[in-house]
Amino acid sequence: MEEQREKNDAQISEKKEVEHEERLEKEDLSLETASPLNQWDHTHSTKEREEENKMISSSIRLHQPDSSVGEKNGIPAKKKKFTPQNIGLIGCGSILLILFVTSITMIIVYADEMDAWLSDVESYDENSYSSEYGEEGFNYNDQSTKVKMLNEMEVEEISFVENYLHQDEKLVAFYDVWVDKSEVTILTDRRLIYAIDGRISEMKLDNIEEIEYLEREAADGGYIDLFIISDKDKKKMKIEVYQGEGGDFFYQLLQEGTGIVGSSEGYGL
Repeated sequence: MEEQREKNDAQISEKKEVEHEERLEKEDLSLETASPLNQWDHTHSTKEREEENKMISSSIRLHQPDSSVGEKNGIPAKKKKFTPQNIGLIGCGSILLILFVTSITMIIVYADEMDAWLSDVESYDENSYSSEYGEEGFNYNDQSTKVKMLNEMEVEEISFVENYLHQDEKLVAFYDVWVDKSEVTILTDRRLIYAIDGRISEMKLDNIEEIEYLEREAADGGYIDLFIISDKDKKKMKIEVYQGEGGDFFYQLLQEGTGIVGSSEGYGL
């Protein structure tokens, strides 16, 4: 079937070519026998048709889009592609937008709680220390301090302190820094005793000449009440009490025991 179709097409093409040649021959023959004026008209009309055909072809080419040329100034068009960088920028922008919306939502939701918190901060009274401990200083009945008097101490603590007391000497206050008796300060009615890892330092109260009460920052970010005690023999002793554990109470008791009003840079005094 395919071969037969090809033969038919070939025959049709040959027939058209023969007819075309015969028509051209007839036109040439008629042109030769025609008058010069008719020949000029034929030639002129032929040229006009050629010019018209050229103009039409040019017009068609101008209106045909060229895929290789861009829309402006003949610049080749560039196709937009989604590169990994573009995708990354889009993702980052989306995340920032989500965070922004979430932040605004949380501010709106928790606005009342934030106002209440700010009100509490603004209403903080710097003199609240005095209201807690009284106008005259530390409240002796406060049980939160680690600087203890005899009536607050455990039995084992009393037994431990008795090993340091002389005959007829009375305990005034006891401070155990680590609550394991590795570093303690003992204040009696006669002496100030400091013991760390079995090493003991002491001063007689009636020989103490100066008491300095300072404040310094601890390694853990908290604060320490620092006491530097000097005696008449120019000996010095340093005692540290973590703030909130009764440093101001200890300072008051030490002043009462020595009869000396110390120089203070600590808080609340």
